[in-house]
Amino acid sequence: MESRQRPFGLKYLVLTGLLGTSLALTGCSGDDGDDGAPGAPGADGTDAPFVQTVETCNVCHGDGSFLEELGIGHDLGAEYFPTHEVAITDVAVTAAAGDTVVTFTVADAAGAPVTGADFNDDGAQDTVKIGYATLNPGVADGDANFWLNYFTRTETATPTVGPGGTAALVSATQGSNFTCTPVETVADTSGIYTCTIAAAEYNVAYAPTQTNRVAVFYGDPVGQAAVDFLPNTLIGAGTFAQAQLDVPLTRDIATVESCNECHGALAGHGGDRTTVKNCVLCHNPGTTDANSGIVVDMTSMIHKIHRGEDLTQPYTIWGYRDAAHDYSEVLYPEALTNCEKCHTADDAATPDGDNWKLVPTMNACGSCHDNISFEAIVPAGMVAHTGYPRTDNSDCAVCHPATAIIEYHTVTPAAADTPEFDVTISMTPPASGGYYVTGEAPVVTVTLAGVDGSVYTSTATTEGVVGGGLAQADLDIYGPRAHAVPVLGGGVSLLATSTDTGVTATSTGYTFQMDAITDALTPGTYMVRFEGGDYGAIADDNYVTMSTALITFQIGTATEEAKVAGDCTTCHGDTRMHLQGAHPHNAAFDTDECLACHDFSGGYGTPLVRRAHAIHSASGLGADGHDRVWTEITFPQDVTHCQSCHTSTSTAFKDVPNGYTLACVGCHGDVEGVQDHIIQNGGDL
Repeated sequence: MESRQRPFGLKYLVLTGLLGTSLALTGCSGDDGDDGAPGAPGADGTDAPFVQTVETCNVCHGDGSFLEELGIGHDLGAEYFPTHEVAITDVAVTAAAGDTVVTFTVADAAGAPVTGADFNDDGAQDTVKIGYATLNPGVADGDANFWLNYFTRTETATPTVGPGGTAALVSATQGSNFTCTPVETVADTSGIYTCTIAAAEYNVAYAPTQTNRVAVFYGDPVGQAAVDFLPNTLIGAGTFAQAQLDVPLTRDIATVESCNECHGALAGHGGDRTTVKNCVLCHNPGTTDANSGIVVDMTSMIHKIHRGEDLTQPYTIWGYRDAAHDYSEVLYPEALTNCEKCHTADDAATPDGDNWKLVPTMNACGSCHDNISFEAIVPAGMVAHTGYPRTDNSDCAVCHPATAIIEYHTVTPAAADTPEFDVTISMTPPASGGYYVTGEAPVVTVTLAGVDGSVYTSTATTEGVVGGGLAQADLDIYGPRAHAVPVLGGGVSLLATSTDTGVTATSTGYTFQMDAITDALTPGTYMVRFEGGDYGAIADDNYVTMSTALITFQIGTATEEAKVAGDCTTCHGDTRMHLQGAHPHNAAFDTDECLACHDFSGGYGTPLVRRAHAIHSASGLGADGHDRVWTEITFPQDVTHCQSCHTSTSTAFKDVPNGYTLACVGCHGDVEGVQDHIIQNGGDL
C-alpha cells in the first residue's frame, strides 16, 4: 500500500511546499506593494509541444517507482538469475549390502551451513529428491552409452487428445526420483546430511561395476549437485566405496551452459531441473510420455523440439503437470546443421561432445530427419532409409563416417548467396590519432577485390551482366550507436551515374569526401557501411547477393561507445540476414550493420529498436508496410529479461528519451491502449 500511495504523497509534499511558500510571501503584516504592469501574452501551446523526458516515464516506470515495487516491470539486472535457496555441495556416495548412502553438504545463500534440515527456514524439516542412474554400455555395436534410472516406473494414462485423435490407454516407462528426509551426520553446525536408499527401492538391478550418477536437489529455485562415481573398489565384505577418478564409461555430450546461451536460466519441470546432468537421469532411452506414447528420451526430445517447424511429423508431448506442448512452430535461430552449437567437445565437461559425428544412431539421426523410416513397412508420408530395415546401429558409421557427417552438416551458401567481392573500407586518419573533432572532413576509400584477387575499378553500370560494372554501390555513414541517424553526407551512391557530390572513381577504387564534422554531432561511435554488387538483383529468383563491409570511427572521444544491444550471435551464430530475393543485403546479425537502414531517421526501415523488440516478443505488429507478423516466434527465455540481449555496459536501453519508446511499442504496441498511452505521454511510435 505504501508504494501505491507514493504519487499522492509526492503531490501532498508539493502542495504543502506551495502553501509554505504562499505563507512566506504573504507574511503576517506589512505592505504587499503596488501591482506590476501586465505581462506579455503567453504562447498558445502550439509552438511548444510536450517534450518527453526520462522523468516523464520514470515517474511510473523508473527505478524505485511504485510499479517496479509492485513487481510490474522488467528484470533489468542479475535478479533474473535468482539466488538459490540453498547450495548443495560435496556429494559423496557409498554402498553397503546393496543400500546406497548419499552424503552431501547444505549451505544457505550466504554460505552458512543449514542445520535441522530446515532448508527453507519455515521451522519444519524438509525432504530432498535423489536422482540415481547407471550408465549402460550400448547393447549392440555402434550403439551409444545410455543412462538407466534405478527408479524407473510404469505409468498409464488416458490422453484427452492423442495422435490421430486416439484416446486409448497408453502404458509408459518413466524415470523417477527417490524422496528422502535427510539425516544430519553431526548434531552441530556442519550442515552435512545423509540419505539412505534401500536396495528394495531399485526397479533396476544395481550395477556396482558401471559408472553411476547421483544427483541431489532441493528448493525453489532448486539448489542441486551431481556426482559420477564407480563403486567397484572393494573395501570390505559386500561393501563398495566411491572412486570418482578414472570412470571408464562416460556420456556427457552437452552442458547446461550451452543451453543457457539462448535460454538464459534453463529450469524445467517448474524450476527444479536446471542441469543437463539431472535431465538425463529420467529422459533416457525407453522413456515415453504416458499421454501420447511418444518417446521423450533426451536425444530424441531435444532434437525434435529444436527442429520444431521443420519436422515432417507432428510432435506434441505432455510435459510438466500433464500440460500439452506443441513444438511444431518452434523456429531455431540459426542453421540447424550447426551441431556444435550445443555439442562442443571438452575433455572435462563434455568428453563425448563429438558423438554427433562419431556415433551415428537411428535415434539421434532420425529425431531430426524424422521423415526417414528404418522399418520394414514404411509408414505413409515417410521415406525408406537406404538398406532398410535396420534393427541396430552396428553399420551406421560404415556409410556415415565422421567426415561425411561433417560434410552433410556444413552450410554451403548457394551461388546466388555468395558475395562477388571482398570489400575494404578505410578513412583518412584523425589529426588527434584517436578521434575526429569539429572541422575535420575525413575521406572514405572503398576498394573491391574480385574472386581472382584483382582490384575492381570498372565505372560501367550494366546491371545483370557479370563484369558489367557495379549495379549497386551504396555508402552509408551514421551514428552515434545509441541513437543512430545518417550524418556527414552519408547515404550516397558510388555508381558512375551518381549525381552525389564528393564521389570519385580512382585506379584503386572509390572515394567519398565526408562533410565537415560540427559541434552538433554527439561524441561517440559512428559507422561507415558499404553495400554493392556487380550482377545485381534482377528478380526474386535471379540475383547475386550484395558484397558488404563495415568499419567504425570515433567523433569527439577516443572511448568506444558500447552497443545498446549486440549479443545477437549468441543465439543466431554467424548466420546472415536478407540474403535471398530482389533485395539481398547479406547482412550479419550485428546491430551496427542493421542501423544503416533501421535507424532513427524515419526512413524506409523500421527503427531497429522497434523491429527487434516486435520480432522477439512475437508481436502482431507489421513493419515497413509489408504486413509482417512474428506471432510464431518463441523467445527461448523470459521475454522480460532485457539483459539477455543488452549485455554490454550501455544503459541506454533503460532510457526513454530520444525515441526509445519505440522499444516499448515494439513489445507492447499491439496491446489495446498502449499506443494511446505512449502518444499521450509524448512518446514516439
